Amino acid sequence: ADLNIEGPDQIRGWWNSQLIASVITFGKKPFQNILFHGFVLDPHGAKMAKSKKNIVAPKDILKKYSRDVLRLYLLSSPPWDDFYFSWKEIDAVAKSFIIIENTFNFAETYLKRVRLTELKPEDSWVLSRLNSLIIECTKYFDRYEGHKAVATIKDFIINDFSRTYIKLIRDRVWPAYGGDDAAFYTLYEVSKNLSRLLAPICPFLAEDIHQKISKKYGETIDSVHLCNWPKADRQMINEGLQGMMKSALQIVDIANGIRQKNKIKLRWPLKTMIVEGNENIKAAVRVFNDVIKNLCNVKNVKYGT
Repeated sequence: ADLNIEGPDQIRGWWNSQLIASVITFGKKPFQNILFHGFVLDPHGAKMAKSKKNIVAPKDILKKYSRDVLRLYLLSSPPWDDFYFSWKEIDAVAKSFIIIENTFNFAETYLKRVRLTELKPEDSWVLSRLNSLIIECTKYFDRYEGHKAVATIKDFIINDFSRTYIKLIRDRVWPAYGGDDAAFYTLYEVSKNLSRLLAPICPFLAEDIHQKISKKYGETIDSVHLCNWPKADRQMINEGLQGMMKSALQIVDIANGIRQKNKIKLRWPLKTMIVEGNENIKAAVRVFNDVIKNLCNVKNVKYGT
């Protein structure tokens, strides 16, 4: 076996018996990796037991939340640690799950099949982040650190894909705008690969995304669970571009903080914003000028003093 998972009591029990029998019979160990899991405890750290009346049955959770929400909640923690079940924490996971669902609903609503055209900086950035994400998640799963993959995927979907990229391309994919092939292509590539990364974690959502975007894009609809694990396109990864976008978003946060301090609402457009900083900031202002203007609602962004 590649992996054996049991409680710590099996160190002297089942695993010991396996090891002895295998070495005597075949002269080699019977497993490559061992993981002993923690126990599910109540919010106070007490072991769940019927006598204590502190048991939470899975069917009770499923009356309120979907199976995918429960899986996302359970898989977010290191399996070797004890798990403290909390209704408050699973409710927070459910709220983040709604953001994830809405993100893919947006992609499915506006997606259409196109030919790849010249990418804009924000397209190249999110595709670079996506391919970095694939490498990172593959590494985590290979090491049996699925909880780290879950955290990384959630962060990418909620912060990079939903709150940043989709916010930037709303006008570009709006029907009245006429559409932007690069934005449609990027939406499809990100959604397709995310459905495969999510498949072991949220199988029902992953299948739903896959079915919808495949149909919209005019591709053969097989189950996402029959697809290959995504492979990163290393040529799409641009660490420098990712660094510049990080700086650009920091500029946006600071600028919007100054607005708030001076009670100037974001919906009020301003004429000019001047950004001071080092060469990295200068590069970010040059490459992501339109992104900063969009997110800060200003007409011009200049680098200077």
